[in-house]
Order: sequence, then C-alpha cells, then structure tokens
Amino acid sequence: GQNRFDDAVALLERALPLAEQTYGNDHPAVAETLLNLGSIAVYNEQVKLAEDHLVRAIAILERHVETDGLGLANALGGLAYVLSAQGRQQEAVQASRRALEVWRTHGSPGDKGLDVALHNLGTMLTHQGRDEEAEPLLREALAVREADYGPDNPSLEYALSALSGVRYRRGDLAESVAINQRRLALADKNYDGANVWKASALTDAGWQNLELGQAEQGFAQLHEAIAMYETMRSGDQIKPLRYLALGQRRAGDAAAALETIDRAWQFCGDENANLSFCAVVRANRAGILASQGKDRAAEALAEADAAIEDLRTFKSYGQPEMAQAFESKALALSLLGRQAEAEALQGEALAIVVKAYGSEHFESRRVQANLDKLRQASVRP
Repeated sequence: GQNRFDDAVALLERALPLAEQTYGNDHPAVAETLLNLGSIAVYNEQVKLAEDHLVRAIAILERHVETDGLGLANALGGLAYVLSAQGRQQEAVQASRRALEVWRTHGSPGDKGLDVALHNLGTMLTHQGRDEEAEPLLREALAVREADYGPDNPSLEYALSALSGVRYRRGDLAESVAINQRRLALADKNYDGANVWKASALTDAGWQNLELGQAEQGFAQLHEAIAMYETMRSGDQIKPLRYLALGQRRAGDAAAALETIDRAWQFCGDENANLSFCAVVRANRAGILASQGKDRAAEALAEADAAIEDLRTFKSYGQPEMAQAFESKALALSLLGRQAEAEALQGEALAIVVKAYGSEHFESRRVQANLDKLRQASVRP
C-alpha cells in the first residue's frame, strides 16, 4: 500500500545524498537512485517531480553513454512519457527520438527493447497527425518484435493496431482490414472466449468492412464485439455501438441508428466515461437526430452545438472529429431552412477532412457528396 511506498521514497531520498557523497554527483549510481525516485513519482502521478528526477538522471547518463546506452535510452523513454502526460508533445517527441537514436547507436543485437523505442516514437507521431513519419517506425517495430518473439506473440497486437489505424487514415482500407484480420487470428490463437484484444479487433474490422461495402460481415463483427464487451461488463462497448449506429444510418435505417446511438450515449453518463470520445458520440448523435427529419431538427441543432463546445474543450478544433460535428449541424440547419449557413458549415467540414486526409480519401469523398446533396437541395424550387 501507500505506506510501503512512502517508506521506499524516504529510503531513496536518504540514499541520494549518500550516493552523491560516496561516488560524486555524476556517477551512474546517483542516476539509478534518481531513476527509481522518478518511477515512483510517475506511479504517484507527480509528473513534474518525475520530470526533474529524470532530467537529472539523463544528464548523468549522457556522460556515460558509452558504457550504459540502454539505461539512457530507457530514461529518455520515461521522460518522453512524462512530457507527453503534461501535454508537451514537441518535447516528448524529441526525447523519444533521442531514445531511439541511443538504441540504434549503443544497443547490441541480442538486447530487448528496440521495438518499444520504435513503437513509442511511432505512436507519439500518430497522435500529432504525423502518420507518414510514423508508419516506417511502426512497421520496423512490428518486424523487430516478430523477430524477437515470433509471429504469433500476443504482444504484436500493439504494433498491429497502431499500423491498422495509420493505413486506414491514409486511405488504404484493404490493408487495414487485412491487418485487422491478422489481429483477430492472433487473439483466437492466444485467448479463449471474450477478451479485450479480440473485441477491439472485431470493432475495427467490423467498421472497415462496412466502409468496404461488406455489410453482412461488418454488422456481424460489430454485434459480436458489442456482445463480447457486454460479457466483460466493459464500457468500451460504446465504440462498436457508435460504429453500428453510423452503419445503420448509412444503410438507411434511421430509427435503429437512433436507438443504437442512444445506447452508446448512456455510457457517457458514467463518471469513468472517456469525455473526448463522448464528444464525438454526441456529434454523431446530433446527425442521427437530424436524419429523423424536420421534427427532430431543432433538437439536433442544440446537440450539435453542445458537441462543438465539448470538442473545443478537447482542442479538437481543426480535427476530423470536429468535421463530424459540423456535418451534423449543417444537416440540422438545412432542415430548418437555414440553407446558406448549412452549406458554409459543410464546406468547413470538407476543408478539415481534406487537410487531414487529402481530397481522394474515402472520407473526403463522403463529405463532398454530402455537400453536393445540400447544394442540390437549395437549387430545388
């Protein structure tokens, strides 16, 4: 418990000046004590304190990089995590990049951990929308992990799921689905019954099959994912529920879509709900309300505005999530006869997705088609 932790901290805090006196300020033994203090601070969610300890340890280890490169690489990885937790993404990427550099220069062929350094930098870049830079790192992480642990190791899931997301966003649905099929096979080999890996892979594969026009398979996989999360009593069923609702709406079943998105939205009342994800669910719910017709248009508009507010809170301004909220609002405005505003907002949604994905991406084409529909609606007498 916390008491034993506090004892450990007290011991380490006493050990630090002792190590400094015994070995001098820039001895690896001092760095090791600082790293231990840093780990405990991370565990206690004291990120600023952790950063101070790690920065000091790294300064020492940089001077001993020839003899302990891996210690330095791991410390830099820890620092990247701590900076990222403070929202300092640029600095986090720098630390992560340096960690990988140290690995490449000072790691030996048998050392384990290169895959982690590659994966961490890759995923950090994806969070910054830098998929193109991230992809070769994630592919290498996968290759290294396969070489170290074999092609059926469950830990491949991390790299595969990150890579599937990158291929999806870069418009390669076919490869993304193939990667997700591999994730499903991996889960089947390694686990019996309901488990998070399999439910997550079913969720992604199901949605992408819907996008590919494989409706029967897509819907079946989403239903299986929902049932699996329910068995595990996991709030993550909100993810396949959201995809199912979007799929039902696109298939023209607006009533079923509303029922499903309302089920998803219920999870957002829970204190453990992921609020930024709930903002996106709310944006989708607004669009599904609008798809019910004029009767629900005013309600849809209010929900869309609330979703836009929520997304602004999460700094999603210029992100594809915001485009979904703009599209929902545009549809509601159009139903309420506010045609010029609707077209302007749908145009903003299009600009966001084109900037994120390029104009040829399937998502951009869908948003463009919705804009064309709105324009046709305003031409009609």
